[in-house]
Amino acid sequence: MKRFTSLTLTLIALLSAGALVTQPVRAQEQKSRIPVLIAQLDLSKDQKKKLEPIYEEQAKQVKALKENTALSAQERDAKMKEINEASNKQLNQVLTAGQRDKLKELRRQRQQKPEKP
Repeated sequence: MKRFTSLTLTLIALLSAGALVTQPVRAQEQKSRIPVLIAQLDLSKDQKKKLEPIYEEQAKQVKALKENTALSAQERDAKMKEINEASNKQLNQVLTAGQRDKLKELRRQRQQKPEKP
């Protein structure tokens, strides 16, 4: 029994240490709301500055939508589509023509990848 307790405490300590190591990475990921796909477009500092509030607002709207239990699944899907379309419209105003083309290609490639099980 003493050995089991010792192993359990060791395992807890190792898992806790792992959580502490990965926590800063998660914090860094949360610092920017710009999706990874968009970040691959070699954005300028000015573009990033313009996109941050767009994606922050989108995140707020999505969170509110998910918390709204009064909507049906169909209504929720329609509202999500509206949110995404509005964000994409703003995104396209910030991106250059070349970046828009690259984004279309990246999205096409992502759709062609088989989903992970």
